[in-house]
Amino acid sequence: MSADTQVSVTGAGSPGNETSYFGPATHAAVIKFQNKYASEILAPVGLTSGTGYVGPSTRAMLNGTSASVGTGMVSGCTSLVGFSPTTGQSCATGSTTSTVSGCTSVVGFSPTTGQKCDASTTTGTVVASGPVSVSLANDNPAAGAVVASQAVADLAHVTFTGTGTVTSVTLNRSGISDQNSLTNVYLYDGVTRLTDGYSFSNSGSVTINNLNIVVSGSKTIAIKADVANAAFGNIAVGVTGYTADGTASTASVQGNYFTLVSGALATGVFTAGTTVAGTVDAGTTSFTAWSTNLQVNTRLLKMNSLALNVIGSAPSDALENVKLFIDGVDSGVTAKMSTIQDSNYFTFDFTSAPVTLTTGSHTLDVRVDVVKGSNRTAQFKLSNAADLSVTDVQFGMNVTATGVSTANTTATQFTISTGSTATNIDTSFTSVSAVASGATGTTIGSFAVKAYGEDIKVSSLVVNVSTTTAMAATTGTGLANVALYYNGSQVGSSQDITTLVTGTPTSAATGHLTFTFNQTIPAGVTGIFEVRADMQTTTSVNYTDGTIKVELPIGASNGEGVSSKEPVNVPVGAVETTGVTVSAGTLSSSKNPGYSDQTVTANKVNQKLGSYVIQNTGTTESILISNLAVALNGDGLDVVTNFNNLTTSVTTGSKKPAASVNFPVSITLAPGSSQPIDLFVDFGADTAGAASSTLLVTAKGVGSKSVLTPSSATVGQTVTVATGTFDAVVLSTSDTSASAFIASAGSVGATDATNVVLNFKGTNGTTNISEVRLTVNSTSGTPVSKICIGDKCGTPSSTTGITIISGLNIDVPAGLAGKNVTAKISYAPVGLNGITSGTVASTTLNYVYYSVNGGASTASSSMAVNSNNMYLVGSKPTVSVTQTTQSGMTAARMKLFEVTVTPDTRGAIGVNTLVFGFATSTVAGPAVGTTSVEITADGSTTAIVGSLCTVAAGGATVSCALPTSYYISSAKTFSLYGVMGAATGTSGTESSITTTLGAASTFSWSDIAGNSATAITTDNTTYLTNYPASTNWRTYKTN
Repeated sequence: MSADTQVSVTGAGSPGNETSYFGPATHAAVIKFQNKYASEILAPVGLTSGTGYVGPSTRAMLNGTSASVGTGMVSGCTSLVGFSPTTGQSCATGSTTSTVSGCTSVVGFSPTTGQKCDASTTTGTVVASGPVSVSLANDNPAAGAVVASQAVADLAHVTFTGTGTVTSVTLNRSGISDQNSLTNVYLYDGVTRLTDGYSFSNSGSVTINNLNIVVSGSKTIAIKADVANAAFGNIAVGVTGYTADGTASTASVQGNYFTLVSGALATGVFTAGTTVAGTVDAGTTSFTAWSTNLQVNTRLLKMNSLALNVIGSAPSDALENVKLFIDGVDSGVTAKMSTIQDSNYFTFDFTSAPVTLTTGSHTLDVRVDVVKGSNRTAQFKLSNAADLSVTDVQFGMNVTATGVSTANTTATQFTISTGSTATNIDTSFTSVSAVASGATGTTIGSFAVKAYGEDIKVSSLVVNVSTTTAMAATTGTGLANVALYYNGSQVGSSQDITTLVTGTPTSAATGHLTFTFNQTIPAGVTGIFEVRADMQTTTSVNYTDGTIKVELPIGASNGEGVSSKEPVNVPVGAVETTGVTVSAGTLSSSKNPGYSDQTVTANKVNQKLGSYVIQNTGTTESILISNLAVALNGDGLDVVTNFNNLTTSVTTGSKKPAASVNFPVSITLAPGSSQPIDLFVDFGADTAGAASSTLLVTAKGVGSKSVLTPSSATVGQTVTVATGTFDAVVLSTSDTSASAFIASAGSVGATDATNVVLNFKGTNGTTNISEVRLTVNSTSGTPVSKICIGDKCGTPSSTTGITIISGLNIDVPAGLAGKNVTAKISYAPVGLNGITSGTVASTTLNYVYYSVNGGASTASSSMAVNSNNMYLVGSKPTVSVTQTTQSGMTAARMKLFEVTVTPDTRGAIGVNTLVFGFATSTVAGPAVGTTSVEITADGSTTAIVGSLCTVAAGGATVSCALPTSYYISSAKTFSLYGVMGAATGTSGTESSITTTLGAASTFSWSDIAGNSATAITTDNTTYLTNYPASTNWRTYKTN
């Protein structure tokens, strides 16, 4: 700083003797500084003389000048405004410091390195020495106001960067305020308070030791403080020093200034809650460990966090699932444990979704699961008001809750009783209901034992094994190799049971077994005890049936608390499985329902004769299939002489057919799985008769070795040999194009315009179609240009109309469904130099060439399968009407109907006459004659020039003739206007007129694109599709 603005020449405040105390001398120096830089500090805020208040503009100028070396000004400059009279450099660069060695400003070159001084600069940032540095955080709170009595006001955020552990931090306060304005100063990591409350000394500083802030890259710490009740003025806090990894460093990082104001914040007052029980059993869940009441006054508060100190001799992991309940409702947040200056805290973080506390009293309960800590104590307390962060949402400021005391916010110390265990059926075993016959080392019971309170050492376990239904084996009794496993490892020795009994066994020989071992179950951990055995008698004979259950009876001091040395019963009550059933594999053999009886022709190669499904219907044991015995049966066929090459789908190679043929196999079926087996054979020359097969499977259980061969063979499908025939061809009327106008103007005509779908049928084999012959029928010329079936096409003869399509390869399966074959018809151009408009065309199928089951190609007998007639035009109309109901019928002229006529894209048509029909109800329709009705177009209300509408006698129809040569090449909407007569309905009833189009035969149009002016009328009935004769307009009024 300049000498003319320094605090003092000698003593405190002089160069080298700076303090952080803001007294009268500092206040006077600030005024000098503000007056010196009045244009930068005072003018922007409308002041003309200094005030001594260090506001934002003053702080900006102080930071700018103090961050540079020496004066921080460019040579010749006395402020940051204008340009230097000696160098011409902008004075605004004066707050930038060069980092080039030897430079004292950013002007010129370094006298030691020769490098330009502006080659490397830093602006406005203080960099601390050492591997860990500190700077103002990016999220540092903006300048603002704090309210007297506010709790944990957020004053500054600083970021430590580098790698190391910060163990001490020195803070300072500045501003025009009393040194006692901040009653408690804290460091926070997020919502976690890292320190107890500290106070600033008379010199305005405080050093906080015994920290353990680990920095790995960066760590942001918040400086927060409680504000005194009568605070005023302004204040800022910052970091002046810190110790990291044993190295002390200085710093000059300061937060923004906050104005201290008075205000009436909402309040929170603690009162005593429910007394906590003095003892709790280890293993207890949702135990209420802390309870208090919080009275909220004035307005609602938002709770951001709550940190409770937990003390006592119980280990830090003795309590789990720590939850806060507010008025009996789970807050939804589980507390996280942290250590604050050697004290353990559970912190509830609600910052992402603060909890609303309305005015009135609220019960706050903390409930925990007690998982360990036998003979140890624990106690929850809120000993510091700062550990409850609640915000007055109107002010946006934290509130200090009062009433924090031993009576109100410190719970009763509770003692965790000696260790215990809880034993249940292992959840992974509850779904086990069966075990495989003959299986060895299979699990017949599994139990989950959880230790609570302390580690529990289990020295022995009694296991009772019994039956609920008798065990079945060919010889022998008992149960072999019963063993106990703990977490997958065997404990104790395997034992044999001589005789299994129904009910509770009383001796080792009958299933009352004791296993001795030493296993420790850690507190809060679940250990799994499994009982395994061989599903065999003591003489190694497999069991094939029966149910075994396992019980752990009540223990008798067979466990001990490792810490308490107190005896523990494992289990505390008998636990018994529901039993598992010994199950051998079972086999089913059936005819495959997906393959039906067949009819084939002679000499059929590799014909499927039979199809079967073999299934293991058991749930535990696999089945081994070792042989397939196939028998062939003939009805009018000699299966030995007429068949060749018998094969199966699961073997390789073929065998000579015989009355019975064996196929050795090795197929293993897992429980529930199945295996399809198909039989194939070559049929000989016999042309009549039938054949079938049977299948007998040889199988055993993999474990039990039980013979599972069915008692009888399974009968398969019947295959009948018959002579194949080609039956008939019919028109598939539902798929064939209906009669219609075919628009075919243009140079190429209408390609693939219509479909003729022919249904071919055959019997006893596959019919192959190789050629078809059709005749084109027409009233004039040759209107069809080509006919295609798939990618094969034929062109009609210009003289006979016969069309031959050869090279086909269409297989028609036997059966009633047959096969549909589509012929696509293309038409020649219509119009000038083309086919005459109005030509009617159709096709007739005359005969086909076919073969059956690969036999010789044969011509069918003559046939006549006719398609529908098509009427060829250059263009055609589409007529559309939108169903409409409208109110407001009057005796004046009004719209009664609207119809749109759209020509095909191939060209124009002429519209000659439109006819409409009327149906009235209690109203007189338009008058007979030519004066009451008019036709308009395209939304106009004026009649088409030259048009004339005539209402026929009786008034039921009106015919509107359009002017000669009324041609349209795009959609045209016609509107019918009429003058109604008087309504004659009684009051409250409706009078109406319903208008429709006349019959299709009354619509007259001309094929202009087809070079024809001839009116088309009656043919509309057959060929004009989708004519909307029944769609109407209804116009009404209520009398």
